[in-house]
Amino acid sequence: MGKFGKKAAIFLIILTGISLLYLQGTEFYEKKLIVVAAEARVHLDPDAGSPVLDVLKRGSIIYLASDRPFRKMWKYIYYTPSYSPMTKAGYILADTVRALFKKTKVYTLHGEQSQQVCVGNQRGHFRQIYWGMTPEEVVAVEGEPLFQVQKEGVRRLDFASTYGGVNGLLSYYFIDNQLAAAQFAVRTLPSKRSSWLKIYQTLKEVLTQEFGQAQGEVGLTDLMSDDSRSEEEIEVLPPDLKIESKWKSDQTKVLLRLAREGQDVSLEIRAQGTPDFGLARKSFSSFFYDLGKF
Repeated sequence: MGKFGKKAAIFLIILTGISLLYLQGTEFYEKKLIVVAAEARVHLDPDAGSPVLDVLKRGSIIYLASDRPFRKMWKYIYYTPSYSPMTKAGYILADTVRALFKKTKVYTLHGEQSQQVCVGNQRGHFRQIYWGMTPEEVVAVEGEPLFQVQKEGVRRLDFASTYGGVNGLLSYYFIDNQLAAAQFAVRTLPSKRSSWLKIYQTLKEVLTQEFGQAQGEVGLTDLMSDDSRSEEEIEVLPPDLKIESKWKSDQTKVLLRLAREGQDVSLEIRAQGTPDFGLARKSFSSFFYDLGKF
């Protein structure tokens, strides 16, 4: 590469950095999107045949970089992957994401007008939503879904929500029109000053308040027992990390899980009603394994 080529490359890098700083101060950077597909590929160009930069999981928070659609079905976005603090840009299919800055109605729930639902402070129910509720009853409490889909007899309703002050995607799963399970997924760090372990501990504290002390834990004690690394210093998670805390009440099984597989980091709460809502033949883990393919 000649002197002119080196200068051009340096200029391009500087220009990209300035553009990112500018976008963070614009309205576009405040326009959040959330991935609602099981996986969403980020491409270098608005073309399915172009190189794939990243594969984002459901619940990932990204930012709209342009209001203009590309080739009618692509969105130009910025995002911070779970494995790096660097902001990246690319194109993503519009039907794999939903806007968080405006109401998005996919289709309307039909059925009889439901009665107003009274949700009390009874312990043992995830987010104080009762297992066995109908989709209409959950909507009466949570508001309009961000996205909903039905597959093989299971209906899923997605809501942009917070749990313990942490932003994520809250999904409710219904079998035979009855609420059977829920999942709260966090896929991206809320800020560069955050760490996955801090968020895990925050969610664990909230669940402990709701369900009491965890009845089973995996991985957390071993990770934190290393005196040479404090929680504040652990920025790069072990590649095979898996931390779990479990609770069980008369009404609910709960699993809090932080895992890293390659470049993919996932933090989620899985809750399942223990009453029989068509789940007797499925174990807690196998049910959510199936949901992962939803």
